[in-house]
Amino acid sequence: MVTLTVGIGSHPKSAYTNAADKVYVGVWASTPRTGPIIDFPYDRRCFVLEGSPTVSNANDHAWTFGPGDAFSIPLGFTGYWKMAGQFKNFS
Repeated sequence: MVTLTVGIGSHPKSAYTNAADKVYVGVWASTPRTGPIIDFPYDRRCFVLEGSPTVSNANDHAWTFGPGDAFSIPLGFTGYWKMAGQFKNFS
């Protein structure tokens, strides 16, 4: 059975979080920001709703995504995250 719970665990804007706090789904939004991603703690699937984030890996290969694009950040990923403007995604 799946229970829809709003705002539990470490993901306060989640629309769904499972009992083990390992699976969550929701809309995430951010103001412009830039920074490192170090040993990302989980697998993340993103569907861009607004904005154009750029994700770079440790080898400086960069990918830029826009509204309608989908991408994944795997568990353990290390790289760099850049959002020049407002950003919103469903993940």
